[in-house]
Amino acid sequence: MSSSKNVAILWDYENCAIPATEPCYAVVNNIRKIAHAFGTVVTFNAYFEWPEHLSPKSQALRAELAMCGVSLIDCPHNGRKDVADKMILADMMAFVLDNSPPATVILISGDVDFVYAVSKLRLRRYHVVLFAPPVAASALRAQASVAYEWPGTVLPPLNLKQPRTRAADFSTPKPISRTARGDYSDSVPATANARITSRHPSPAVSPRMNANEVNGPIEDTRGRPAPSRTPETPLNSDDTVEGDVLGDGFVVQEPDPPSSPVVNDESLTPLVVCDSMTC
Repeated sequence: MSSSKNVAILWDYENCAIPATEPCYAVVNNIRKIAHAFGTVVTFNAYFEWPEHLSPKSQALRAELAMCGVSLIDCPHNGRKDVADKMILADMMAFVLDNSPPATVILISGDVDFVYAVSKLRLRRYHVVLFAPPVAASALRAQASVAYEWPGTVLPPLNLKQPRTRAADFSTPKPISRTARGDYSDSVPATANARITSRHPSPAVSPRMNANEVNGPIEDTRGRPAPSRTPETPLNSDDTVEGDVLGDGFVVQEPDPPSSPVVNDESLTPLVVCDSMTC
């Protein structure tokens, strides 16, 4: 027997025709894409009774199906019924004899007459993929391995206009400025005789800056000019100040004077020494 990955597509075109408004090649291409998920397509037949005198539209349809690789099987009725169904069943059995399970049979039909044949194929471990209209019998859908809706599943997608968007350029990454990252160290111009420290310097790291060392306005690390201060006389160690003298957010408060010890009046009474003669 042949490979078990072979696929046969049997299309009952009399019951499942392509909508007149849909392109034939697009529908056939979508059917082929689904079939390739199960294996290699070795048979693609479409069964239909072609009239003796074809209209220009029917001739164009027949030519498109043939160009898409679909084998057209003419099913002349000659006063008989179910001619196409019987030919489909015969080709289905011939494919099963030549291909061992789990080969795949794709049946495009909604005819209830195929229920028994599909159930027998499933018992022999063949895959049966069904394309059926919504009005098809539920028994036919239940017997298939996979059931798709016809023709909604194979119709080409709508060509909707997408909104115009400007494509982002990811070819060369652009450098990000330090200002955009939040780093303003390069944007602060260096002052000639000023040392730039943080707004809340640590005494162990940055010593307090003497007012006599400032010859111009001081700028903090964020690039905003700080209010200028007039040089003042350095404070002695014994002087106490109150208020925000340095302008850095710290308030120096005057320490409370030490409390004086409470003196008992009795301690000031002179000590009287008496002896046994006077006391």
